Amino acid sequence: MSLVSDLQEVEVVLPRTPSALCILLVALTLEASLPVRASGGLITKAGPTGMFLNPVAEVSPPNTINAQTCWLRQDVSAGIVNSNILMVAHTLPTATELGLLVDLVTPQGGSAEAAVGGFLRQLVWPEAQWLSITPAFAVGATGLHNEIHMAGSDVRATVFAVLSKTLTPPGFPLPVRAHLGGRFIDYSDPTDTRDATGYLGLEVNLLTNLRLIGEVNTQTKGDTTTPFAVGLQYSLGKMGISAAAINSGRAGAPGLFFGIGFPFATE
Repeated sequence: MSLVSDLQEVEVVLPRTPSALCILLVALTLEASLPVRASGGLITKAGPTGMFLNPVAEVSPPNTINAQTCWLRQDVSAGIVNSNILMVAHTLPTATELGLLVDLVTPQGGSAEAAVGGFLRQLVWPEAQWLSITPAFAVGATGLHNEIHMAGSDVRATVFAVLSKTLTPPGFPLPVRAHLGGRFIDYSDPTDTRDATGYLGLEVNLLTNLRLIGEVNTQTKGDTTTPFAVGLQYSLGKMGISAAAINSGRAGAPGLFFGIGFPFATE
């Protein structure tokens, strides 16, 4: 069978996972030659790494490439919606993280709509820079060329600020970390609609490579319920995996979130 025929067969079997296939091909190509480094969480619904809905203050170590993707399935007022987000990011020596984003939204029985853009996150200062009680602090922004005409998915730009702090002393058997932040959101439809949300998150290291994470957002004007997420993030060698129950604020019941990521060092 020819290569073209093979690709066509794969496309028929997995018509709604193009971003996942692309990210896996890129990641597996890099995996053979680049050493791994830890990152500040895994891909979120917002794009930049963190919990599940929201980013955290940490950025990856300098000269790290992050290639990650996630899949989200929710039952919103318009029906079942599947979302795929692709993120590729690079961290500069100045603790500046620059990334590319692709967001594909596919309503059940409908055709996919896409938004393409990028993000920037700057670590302003790391945790405990001056005193042991000082949290890490970061600011950032995302921007999307948006063609998605679906409530809750039509985000054109976001500005965020977040504090992250370890609450337990060194050597504590179950380290606990807290995140407090806010996001200012600009929607593309209807035009010039802007809103803000605050968020709080907690993560507990159950094992060395396993974290239990819960987070909650304040509601925006368009939300029908309080956004929240509860799930696990697991690191396995050069791969990070996340799975959660998540409600972005527009669904009647929690949806399913699954993410996979590969952080690599370039030096």
